[in-house]
Amino acid sequence: MSRDDDAADPEQPLAALWTARGRGAVATIRLQANIRRWPGTDSLPFKAANARPLRDQPTGRVVFGRWGTETVEEVVVCLTDEQTLEIHCHGGEAAASRILADCAQAGCRVVTWNEMVQTAQGARRGVPPRALPE
Repeated sequence: MSRDDDAADPEQPLAALWTARGRGAVATIRLQANIRRWPGTDSLPFKAANARPLRDQPTGRVVFGRWGTETVEEVVVCLTDEQTLEIHCHGGEAAASRILADCAQAGCRVVTWNEMVQTAQGARRGVPPRALPE
C-alpha cells in the first residue's frame, strides 16, 4: 500500500522486514497484531512442529515450524508480547518477500521498519500515525 494512503486503518495489523534487505543468514519480520484475537491469524500459512495453532503458542516461547503452502520455508517464530510476533526465516529477498506477501494477504499493511516504530511511538503518545514526522 502507499505511504500516502490516508484511509489506512490505525487498527490494521502491520508487518515489516526488521532486518536489512539483501543477502544474509537470517531475516526477521515483525508483525504487530493481537495474534490471539486477529481473524487473519488463521490464514497465515504457519504450521508449528508442536502442532499447536499460532494463536495458542505461549508468549515468549520460541517455536520452530514451516511457513508456506507451495514453497515451504523453515522458520522460527516467537510471540514476544501480546501485540508482537517475530518471524525468523532464511535471509535474502525470496523468503522474506513471500512471508510479507502472506501477511499482506491475511490483512496486514506492509510498512518499513521505521514506519512501524513511528506508528508504535505515536500510539503510545496518542498521536495519529499520519501526524508523525517522516
